[in-house]
Amino acid sequence: MTDPYLIKIEKYKDDRGWFSEVFKSSTFNENFNRQNESFSLARVFRGLHSQAQPQTKLIRCLSGVAIDFVYDPFADKLFSFVLDNAMKQVYCPKHCMHGYFAVTPVHIQYFVDAPYNPRCQIVLDYRETEARDRVPTDSPILSEKD
Repeated sequence: MTDPYLIKIEKYKDDRGWFSEVFKSSTFNENFNRQNESFSLARVFRGLHSQAQPQTKLIRCLSGVAIDFVYDPFADKLFSFVLDNAMKQVYCPKHCMHGYFAVTPVHIQYFVDAPYNPRCQIVLDYRETEARDRVPTDSPILSEKD
C-alpha cells in the first residue's frame, strides 16, 4: 500500500506573473472525477473520515493554514502536513482516513475518485490517534459526528 505524500506544485514565473499545472491525470492511477471544496473557521477540526466505499483524495489549501492529517488504520500510522497557499497538495490513498485542523480560516479543495455516500461514512475521533498531540488546542470546534 502507498503511504500519503506531499506534492510540490511548480510555478513558472515571468514578468507577467506565474502559471502552474496543478493537476494532470496521467500523474495518477486514480480517476479523479470530482472536485469538492470546504471552508472552515479557525480552530475547526474536520475528520478523521473515510467511507466503506473509500475515496482517494488529492487535497490542496487555497487560502489560510491547515494541519492536514492522513491516518492509515492498517499500519496504525498518522501522517501530518502543513498546508497553506504555498503550492502544495497531499495525496491521501484510498485505504486511509483524512482530516484537517484549521489553524486560521481555511479554504480547502479536494479531488476525489469516488462519490460521497453519507450512509457509508466512517468517522474516527482524532483523539484516538496521535493527532491529539499535534492539534495546537485542547478545544477544537467539532461537528456532532466528529
